[in-house]
Amino acid sequence: MSGGPLSPAVEAVTKHHRWYGGASDTVRIAGGVLYAALAFATVSGRQYLYAVPLVLVTLAGGSYARLLRDRGPRHVLIGLTTAVAAGDVFYALAPRSVGWAVSLVVLPWALGRLPVRWTEVFGLTVVTAVSAIGFLRDSTAVAFGLMAGCLGVTLIGFSVRTARRQAADIARLLVSERAARTAAARSEMLAERQRLAREVHDILGHTLSAQVMCLENALLLLDRDAPKEAVTKQVEQAQRLARAGVMETRRAVYSLRGTARPAPETIERLATEANAEFTCFGEDRAVSPEVALTLERAVQEALTNARKYAPGADVTVHLQFDEEGYGVDVTDTGAREPHVPTDTGTGYGLAGMRERAELLNGRFDAAPFGEGFRVRLWIPA
Repeated sequence: MSGGPLSPAVEAVTKHHRWYGGASDTVRIAGGVLYAALAFATVSGRQYLYAVPLVLVTLAGGSYARLLRDRGPRHVLIGLTTAVAAGDVFYALAPRSVGWAVSLVVLPWALGRLPVRWTEVFGLTVVTAVSAIGFLRDSTAVAFGLMAGCLGVTLIGFSVRTARRQAADIARLLVSERAARTAAARSEMLAERQRLAREVHDILGHTLSAQVMCLENALLLLDRDAPKEAVTKQVEQAQRLARAGVMETRRAVYSLRGTARPAPETIERLATEANAEFTCFGEDRAVSPEVALTLERAVQEALTNARKYAPGADVTVHLQFDEEGYGVDVTDTGAREPHVPTDTGTGYGLAGMRERAELLNGRFDAAPFGEGFRVRLWIPA
């Protein structure tokens, strides 16, 4: 799972640093070739005897530091020290050579790669060595010129260090952004799965369980040779429940699409169909589809449980609207008729109601109340 596209800023800076890394390798190779060419062009005669090995040692030291840079700063220090030492020896033996240029090239590289505690000693040693050679083998002006050049490239080195830190921060940001997008996508997927699971339970769990009860009653009546009218009544009831399930499915789809329904009318209809007493307190106000659906499902779950586990009980449904929020209270007086509970549910109903309430920062409570049972839901405005 990719977690979605990266932000344009992070993507642009990342591409820049990738390009910079590839370009820097090309520059280093070109610089090595140029140094070798100038080194051999500035010597003559017997100077070639030490110019060739010293140039090769310089290039080898730089290559060592470059190739083993990922194994730790110690390898970088060894490679750069070898390159500088070879360049300084070359400069001391041939004052007209370009051996001094190694120090100017290595200083910013070291400042960009080595730890701070190492760069201080390394930088001071390099500047002192090349300036001393210039003073002893050439002139005071050359020595001061080399010191000024070292100062300039030192500033470049600090800029390189800052750029590398920014690149590291960007790399961490890149990883963090990808992880955050992946986690967000997974969280959204799980939340949508839970939402669909609640809808499937609330629609199919209620209508199908009621249909099963009606059809089982119809079979029982047929086995007892009951009158046709009694059997037909149960079948018609199952048919009405099937139609109601289709309507519930359509309404759920509308809610999932963001189409709100009038909560009082819907809840009053549910109460009327269940022969429950309905009262509404407060002024009717428009509510979001999520709130309306949650109120409706809570009432539907409570009425279904009352029908299954407390047949013959008096059931009351109270709906409340005020400035602080919205609430429903469904109470039954307990079973008044003998019954054998049929396990037609999934056990997900009350848990689903509690999840719905928590998603809306509400409160859900379901507990015995006197001889009956009480379900309460409150959702803040």
